Amino acid sequence: MRGVYLLALVGCRGPMMPDLIVPSPASAPLSVGFAGAPASLFGTVEDPNFARPFQQMADAGADQFFPLFLMSEVDGEAQTTGHLSHFLSPTLLGSDDATTCRGADDPYAAAEGRLRILFPGFVLLQLQPIDVPLDRALLTAHLITQRDECWADHAEIISGFDTYDEPVLNFAVARTLERPALDLDNISVAADVVREVLDLPTVLIEGPGPLVFTDPGLTSAQRATLEANFDEGVSKVAGVVDTFGFDVYPVPDLQLTEPGAYVQWAGELSGGGRTVSVLQGFGFEQTTLGAVPGRLPTQGELRFMAFDSVAAGADEVLWYGQSALDLDVPSEAQLWSDLLTVTADLAELHDVVTLPVVVFEQSDEYALRGHGDDSGMTLIVVNRMDTDQLFNIPLDGAVSTTTLLGRNGVVADEVLTTTLAPLSTAVFEIDRE
Repeated sequence: MRGVYLLALVGCRGPMMPDLIVPSPASAPLSVGFAGAPASLFGTVEDPNFARPFQQMADAGADQFFPLFLMSEVDGEAQTTGHLSHFLSPTLLGSDDATTCRGADDPYAAAEGRLRILFPGFVLLQLQPIDVPLDRALLTAHLITQRDECWADHAEIISGFDTYDEPVLNFAVARTLERPALDLDNISVAADVVREVLDLPTVLIEGPGPLVFTDPGLTSAQRATLEANFDEGVSKVAGVVDTFGFDVYPVPDLQLTEPGAYVQWAGELSGGGRTVSVLQGFGFEQTTLGAVPGRLPTQGELRFMAFDSVAAGADEVLWYGQSALDLDVPSEAQLWSDLLTVTADLAELHDVVTLPVVVFEQSDEYALRGHGDDSGMTLIVVNRMDTDQLFNIPLDGAVSTTTLLGRNGVVADEVLTTTLAPLSTAVFEIDRE
């Protein structure tokens, strides 16, 4: 979930006319969660309180939490708070019970009735060398130890097992530099063992290689090698896990449409598997301690990235980087508040997306996603352009509409008409005859 991205890919421009393509089967509920939260919410590592922030996130509509507590990352060196130890087995940590899952404040017990935990499985996978074939027996032993010591009384709390972090990006860079690289077959082996031992879905979050590889410091030969290695790698691994996706952090230097574009690519790569979009809940100024400039995202930018990702097909949205926020700084406290607000907006779609999906043609200029039946449909409309855009969307049987989010729309003669501001979204409830 890391990375500093320097250059953007610029989309083309053209006339907008969305066309209905085909109806598809219903999907699972939309999942919205946080990969980290402001560290001060959790109290000290020695005496944490997990229930309080879990409740705050759940009240906003979040249904899962990924326990990452990254405060900063400078020159490849990550600084964390240490709270992650409370999610891990004392045996695997080689630690006493106090600051592990056996301590006084068990985060899995705190999550009961609030949200589920996406387990950072890379912590266990890194107990073995990455550049040799994974030892299935050893991984099995580690999984059983983690399960028995931490999850025995909370079997339903774990939502999934996240595998290696940005593995193909790291693989492509290592191979180009002729350094030891991850054996990519380990990803499928790990997924098989996790399913067999824990019966959990596996998740893989990849870095956006093509954006990173536009760094002007690269030679053309290096860039070509990196791109070839990256394309080969993501094509190989995307389909071996249950949920696949990219982390893309565009503010302030990249196009806000990049996260949604990567969701579409993830869907193509995974061959119909679930997709996750990991989005920016931080400013680079904060996470790099000023080494890389970068302002905080605005609420409008957060909302656009999130809804554009969902319109592009994301089944899960995760906000990343919030641990670096200092709630004593007004602008950073405002960002956390904005993240909770946009999460609540997204959560309104949690059950909507379980209805049959109506798939529309997508383009660089717009995205549409509908869910409904013969009586009506909820429709997400996204303007991906940096100018106002007029939409005229034919909808068979539509007689009226209610605006749930964004600018108003009007239905006349089975056509929804609305004008959206630049890089904005709207959600409509469509009534049919």
